[in-house]
Amino acid sequence: MQRGFTLVELLVVIAIIAILIGLLLPAVQAAREAARRAQCTNNLKQNALAMHNYQSAHRTFPSGYVDCGTGTAFNSSQGWLGTTAWALLLPFLEEGNVAAEYNYQDRTLNPSNKDIVSSHVSVYNCPSDDAMGRFNVHSRYPSIFARSNYVFCLGSTTMMRGDYFAVSCPYPLWLDDFLLGTDGAFQIRNGRRMGDIIDGTSKTALLSEVKSGRESYWDVGLPFSQRQWDNRGVWSYHLVGASGYTHFDGPNSSNPDWMVGSECVDHPELGMPCNESAPRSLQQSRAAARSHHPAGVQLAYGDGHVTHVTDAVDLFVWQAVGTIANGEVLELP
Repeated sequence: MQRGFTLVELLVVIAIIAILIGLLLPAVQAAREAARRAQCTNNLKQNALAMHNYQSAHRTFPSGYVDCGTGTAFNSSQGWLGTTAWALLLPFLEEGNVAAEYNYQDRTLNPSNKDIVSSHVSVYNCPSDDAMGRFNVHSRYPSIFARSNYVFCLGSTTMMRGDYFAVSCPYPLWLDDFLLGTDGAFQIRNGRRMGDIIDGTSKTALLSEVKSGRESYWDVGLPFSQRQWDNRGVWSYHLVGASGYTHFDGPNSSNPDWMVGSECVDHPELGMPCNESAPRSLQQSRAAARSHHPAGVQLAYGDGHVTHVTDAVDLFVWQAVGTIANGEVLELP
């Protein structure tokens, strides 16, 4: 006669299986994250290579943001086109169909570009984030902006040296360095030449990551204090935190991002702190590199190689890597 399992034996077997699952689950999750991080690394490498292809074709890297142009300004007396480096990069990323539809002579916020800025470009999205498929909407503009995760380096301090809101387009060219300049690989109007990166391309930050914002609708009909619009992670939008970042704070810093007043929402519990009362000053605007990878961010250098930089990196070293010609030729650990 064959004896079956007793209740105690069955419970012991179930307990052993539960323990094994508990031991395996973190390993499975770690393996999945490793795969996502590998894809993220590959995306950044592709973007860095496209930057170099752009440089070969134009003899400069893309401008961080294209400023004064010939297009008709929408709800703006300044005439700032706002075309980002990511928009300029599209023809070099096998995104020719998107680039062909983009009106580079008109403002990003204008109706002629509303369908294009809603395009999700897969190589602009980190698989560890859920930005793909999400959008950002402002009731004042006709556009629905696609979310993204990669940002270009605007240097070690803030978005620009001066305050753009102090002048209107067009303005004298001599104001470029004084007003629009940065100490990083990207700045407004003028693209960097290879020779500008005196510290060396293998020592200078080019691209990194940002966590895509959660709140996605700005209703101008609501009181200012009730509007919820987090613009972090939008490849076509002309603002630090949306398409660019700075090395003012370290990776995944607990210090809040400053994004021209209420263009981000404070979520310290998500690793996305924001100063919602930041002044309306681009001269003070800054946003840190942030990611969903454990304890660090991915960083692409000027020569195209990509490394994982931990949150514990020394701030002086991190800021030095964010500059192109300050003379601190330092290696990140």
